[in-house]
Amino acid sequence: MYLSRYAVQDDALIHLRYANFLHSLHFITFDGVRSSYGESSLLYVAILALLRSVTVSPLLPHAVSSFFHLVLFAMCSLTFLRADRRSSSRVHFLLLALVVVLVAPSAIRWLDDGMETGLVLSMIAVLVWQAHRLSLRTRVTALNYCFSVLLGFLLVFLRIELAVAAVFASLILVLARKNEPGWRNLSSWISCLHFVLGAIAAACAIRLLTHSFVPDTAVAKSHGYEGLIFPLRSAAIVLGGALLFGLGMMSLWLVSAVMVWRDGCLRMASIAANALFPVVLGVAVLRGQEIQGARHLVWCFFFSICWNIFELGHSARSPHTPRVSRASAILLVICIAVMPFESHVMYRVLRTRSNTMKTFMSENLQLPLQGSLGVARDVGYISYFTQGRICDLAGLVNGRIAASMNNDQRLEACARLRPSFAFVTAGQAYAIAQVIELSEWKVCGKYDFGNLRGPDRHFLLVSPELAAATCMATGFTPSPASTLMIESGS
Repeated sequence: MYLSRYAVQDDALIHLRYANFLHSLHFITFDGVRSSYGESSLLYVAILALLRSVTVSPLLPHAVSSFFHLVLFAMCSLTFLRADRRSSSRVHFLLLALVVVLVAPSAIRWLDDGMETGLVLSMIAVLVWQAHRLSLRTRVTALNYCFSVLLGFLLVFLRIELAVAAVFASLILVLARKNEPGWRNLSSWISCLHFVLGAIAAACAIRLLTHSFVPDTAVAKSHGYEGLIFPLRSAAIVLGGALLFGLGMMSLWLVSAVMVWRDGCLRMASIAANALFPVVLGVAVLRGQEIQGARHLVWCFFFSICWNIFELGHSARSPHTPRVSRASAILLVICIAVMPFESHVMYRVLRTRSNTMKTFMSENLQLPLQGSLGVARDVGYISYFTQGRICDLAGLVNGRIAASMNNDQRLEACARLRPSFAFVTAGQAYAIAQVIELSEWKVCGKYDFGNLRGPDRHFLLVSPELAAATCMATGFTPSPASTLMIESGS
């Protein structure tokens, strides 16, 4: 965690730019002029905005995400230490394996990158704990009801798709009480819907603040029925690329689900708790939604894992099953054995990202480019450190109209605005050169975005009138952008 303290993800600086404007202007905007819902986590941005009174460091998102990672680790570790020693060894192996996954290098990469993933998982853990407690009771106190409503509200205000988690938590309570007398009465149903009520209140608040239920990011990444293959392909890629944090979580989910089934406590509530991932993936397929990060799926596995652990720990039937216990022990050993390989791979990725962040922090790009119009597809670093106006080729932060366009339409729209700099990969630069004359532009910077596939190199291209000042700020020897076009085209 300490070694990765500079490894801030590009998207985290989108959060921080929104937070800066929320702190100073008191509304959700990316450019300081127009209100836009290009922010996927309003609660996280609000937290960052509050903390801007304490520090203006660009490392603030990393500090906040690391804090919630530690909170998550402490919650799981405490659960392991307080686990009933009379319960089966399966529960202890599962909890220990979960703790190991949460300290894996891949978890550091995803939970300490400046995004809200650690906060999401922490709140999911609290949600499942509360849902399981209430599923074992016949009555809900007013205090518990209010706490559950608040929890549902905060979940959806954190990320709109977590409304699915709130719905499933309420569904679990309904199914857990279906054998009770009078469960079909309206009052009985209302007593199970507190998570949903909080989610509905949060959705209404989001609508009131942003005039929309779905953020622009979701619209831009949705390809409709023509893109049904995108979610499946992208889900496989991101889970594989997340290593233990992705594949490890999925394996823990599958093993824990088998344990619940073998233990004879696979009641309807448990079936619902383990159906979350298929349902979320199915919704993504219907929308043609691209899944561009493990964080969008891991919370589903984590929800089911937590439920299965609580269910096994509270089951009245807990016979010792050596074969199943052996399976959980083998999974734990595999997680530990993978650590050295994963450490080697993730160290390279995190070191590259740290070096990129340090490079941006050492340059004074704001001096030559503040207020200038740029074009980019990865807009976090370049927008934050230049404080420039950005035409986003991905359609995430420029409003609903831009989000609804396809890639070619957005490129043409950006070209009509006559940008004076671009932050792009070589392939993106070649595409831009088809609609924007770049022959006289200069390359004034080179930056590597670390990932498993390679450095993902980006270049800062600037127009002739800004080239001298920009290259002086970066300390980069200028080179013709045309050379980059020729290399990428070939």
